[in-house]
Amino acid sequence: MGVIKKVKRGYREKLIISGKYAEIEVTPVFVTKRGKKMNIEDKAILKSKEISKKQKEAIRKKNARAYAKRRKKEFTRIAHCNFTENDYVIHLTYANENRPGSIEEAEKEARNYIRRLNYRRKKKGLEDIKYMIVTEYGESEKGLKNIHHHMILNGGLTRDEVEEAWSKKGKRIGYVNARRLQFSPDTGLKDLCYYMLKNPIGKKKWKGSKNLKKPIIEINYYKWSARKVKNMIRNGIDNKSEWERLYNNELDFKGAKHEHNEYLGDLLYAQFVKKE
Repeated sequence: MGVIKKVKRGYREKLIISGKYAEIEVTPVFVTKRGKKMNIEDKAILKSKEISKKQKEAIRKKNARAYAKRRKKEFTRIAHCNFTENDYVIHLTYANENRPGSIEEAEKEARNYIRRLNYRRKKKGLEDIKYMIVTEYGESEKGLKNIHHHMILNGGLTRDEVEEAWSKKGKRIGYVNARRLQFSPDTGLKDLCYYMLKNPIGKKKWKGSKNLKKPIIEINYYKWSARKVKNMIRNGIDNKSEWERLYNNELDFKGAKHEHNEYLGDLLYAQFVKKE
């Protein structure tokens, strides 16, 4: 790993605030002589001639797994920024006679459903819907199978109104079930969001309304040193009082993880909930 030895090691702290939930990511960075900062997935490392093909492939695989995990985290963070216990999760399916023949048809049906919801909201003097929707399906020799949607949407309409909108000409398109969001005290909507972005056979993606709020992200290159990281690991990664002291006791510590990366070193991850 000659490319790593030629640069100065440091640590970057990323503070992510998503509604009342907060996360801390402490990751190694490497500063070249020209002052360029390289993070854990920097392409300059992969292009280095001083790393073997086997090492490069291992880094690519780690990055692929990290991307899938990051996508779920980002989805969860956006949900935490925009939704509360007064909002809904809804599952939408198709009866056999209404089953779409393509993913484009299914997405069009979902857009029409959203338009019907907005029409109902407008009649009640409400703003346009705020939503995150996942379209899930598998593939077979006969085409798409088990196509359905999972959706998180804001309140304002009743549960009956939300469910009745999954209809055309007075007839239900398929099975529909809406319920109020339930938050875990420690992890919020994580379980639901990870379920929505699980990895079944087939393809999956999500879309959201344009009025979604994004997490607040703060970057700090000076808060953590190599010694500070080592001390946190040695003293116990789940040291609640130490983590809370670092953040002025404004955050309620919920858990932390330590991972050692073969190529770059130690990574820390901690979860918090804002204190009332």
